[in-house]
Amino acid sequence: MADIRLIHHIMNTKQFSAHNKSEILLILKDLAQIEANLILVFSDKSYLADQEIESELKKVARDIPFLGCSTSGGIMGAALLDSAFTINFIQFEHTIVKKASVSFSETGESMQAGKELAEALMAPDLTHIFVLSDGCAINGSRLVEGINSVITHEVTVSGGLAGDNNDFNYTLVSDQDNAFKKNVVSAVGLYGNRVRIHCGAFGGWQDFGIERTITKSIENIVYEIDNKPALELYKTYLGEKAKDLPASGLLFPLSLQQDDQKEPLVRTILNINAEEKSLIFAGNIPQGSKVKLMKTGSDNLINQFEIDEKMSEFKNTEEENGLVIMISCIGRKLVMKQLTQEEIEAVTERFTSKFKFTGFYSYGEIFTNTKNRVYSQVTDAHAISQPIVFQHGDCVLNNQSMTITSIIEF
Repeated sequence: MADIRLIHHIMNTKQFSAHNKSEILLILKDLAQIEANLILVFSDKSYLADQEIESELKKVARDIPFLGCSTSGGIMGAALLDSAFTINFIQFEHTIVKKASVSFSETGESMQAGKELAEALMAPDLTHIFVLSDGCAINGSRLVEGINSVITHEVTVSGGLAGDNNDFNYTLVSDQDNAFKKNVVSAVGLYGNRVRIHCGAFGGWQDFGIERTITKSIENIVYEIDNKPALELYKTYLGEKAKDLPASGLLFPLSLQQDDQKEPLVRTILNINAEEKSLIFAGNIPQGSKVKLMKTGSDNLINQFEIDEKMSEFKNTEEENGLVIMISCIGRKLVMKQLTQEEIEAVTERFTSKFKFTGFYSYGEIFTNTKNRVYSQVTDAHAISQPIVFQHGDCVLNNQSMTITSIIEF
């Protein structure tokens, strides 16, 4: 892999957090004139649904690309922030940022939403798309399929599905007018050859039991597994916890084998239909596909060996600074409970002290594996060479993973 000599780091990120409405309003009024060309907000849904907070956010955003969503817990620095509001102001010097937003009325429009979003952002110098989506009404598989149908292999994608703590009621995402609404998918594109992106993920869930066949499904709704009602199978394994569905279903995701060449995808429950005895997942599970139930424990989710292996591409030096966005599944948080903090620290400790960290707990994670992304050597302090990018796989929707996106401008 070619070495890269970083010249001058000018990317700057300022971060703020609050835990009640009065604190949020006070912070936003103080930040009304702050300079940035990208604003990211990850917040408890209750604050985003407040009209007074939304009004102040619009004043802060002005004409700056603004992206935000409701969460199942926020991340700032090395800390987990529950029931909190977080805001990040990112200032690039050489990277152009553009926002696009799409609204949809029903789940069947998910692929079209992804396609329209990518078409609005696609350009010859597009490097990366960071996307936030409604977490309850969307079909995440179709969303990324729509994005992949438009972008070239030089473009990486990361992001996630908005959260609603573990209530699975409805989620909110900022639209084109910076209002927080249901049934919205929004994204920002980063443009130019002075921004370097790495994406990766780690899991920690293990298959158990026999391989099973999806005998009846439509898109992301599974009706039968091995010719038996899907909901009944989950109730068997959950026992007394079945009364807490769909949240308790996160303890037993499905491992979906796509083909012999690809790693299995993880699919987790978003909702149930008690009348039809069906399960609604975050992404598609095709009829006839092979699946296995999965389970885990805190020790597996924070497996240092796996984290070291998966993060081997996130190499940084003392001279580098940037922003790291972590998006982790609510299912992991429900398993780890008070140990969730350790998962965040396992990531932050692998970067230098000059990096800033943000993110949230989600209903689904989107990322492109950038393992084969290689940058050319910079030899002249006054001339930046075009990065060399080898083709990589499409972006995918995964569940029950911790995804990491590092952004560095040089």
